[in-house]
Amino acid sequence: MTAASTFNVLHEACNAPLVIALHCSGGSGRQWRALLERLDDTFRFSAPDLIGAPGGGTWTGSAAFRLADEAAAIIE
Repeated sequence: MTAASTFNVLHEACNAPLVIALHCSGGSGRQWRALLERLDDTFRFSAPDLIGAPGGGTWTGSAAFRLADEAAAIIE
């Protein structure tokens, strides 16, 4: 299960440190726009919408949802 919506800014410096910003329940990745504006182009940035968030889709697994399922989608 991949996040349906991810707010990414990937700069040409592909070896730049990656910032992954995660929102809490009821939020979305877009809540991190202010942080992105404070970062310069020496960082890559990703703010995925988590499962259950408006852009993150719903859980479609065959077993109970676990934190590891969310992490797998983010790592992917």
